[in-house]
Amino acid sequence: MEVYLAFLRGINVAAANRIKMADLRKVFSDLGFTEVQTYIQSGNVIFCSPAADKHKIASQIEQAVLTSFGFQSPVIIRTVPEISAIVQEAARAAKEIAGDENTSSPAIFEYLHIAMYSGILPPGVMERLDAMKSGQEACILSGQEIFLYLPSGVHASKLAAGISRLGLPVTVRNWKTIHYLAQAVHNPMDGK
Repeated sequence: MEVYLAFLRGINVAAANRIKMADLRKVFSDLGFTEVQTYIQSGNVIFCSPAADKHKIASQIEQAVLTSFGFQSPVIIRTVPEISAIVQEAARAAKEIAGDENTSSPAIFEYLHIAMYSGILPPGVMERLDAMKSGQEACILSGQEIFLYLPSGVHASKLAAGISRLGLPVTVRNWKTIHYLAQAVHNPMDGK
């Protein structure tokens, strides 16, 4: 059995796409996944499956969400090694963002967000995003992820808005969520 992390996009944002986590866990269980656990209310799910095709798993979950709740939610799947690699890359990204400035890595992590895509982004993406940055914002591409430093927040950022217009399904989580989930897959949660 492989341990996976599913990140559903746009779940429980304001009044839209409301799903109770108990109902979401049931959908995953009904699909035959085991050891299903959720973290906070934004569609973060840890589960086990014997299947090896992440894209097929994502499609199954997307269809089940549509059938059960009546709306589409793109699903991004990561394995335990992939989430561990994201954590390691975040440390490197924080150092790069800090550069020679007096900004410490802990301060960077407070404003660090990770955009996770369903595949590898096409060439030229970073030039487009660099043109959207303002103030001290920064973005670093690494594989299927873009690390975003947004010290003025997500909601007012043109850079944050631009990451969803790059041609692939994406979802964004803050560092705190990614860090918690990375720890949780190595130290099982208490049935959330």
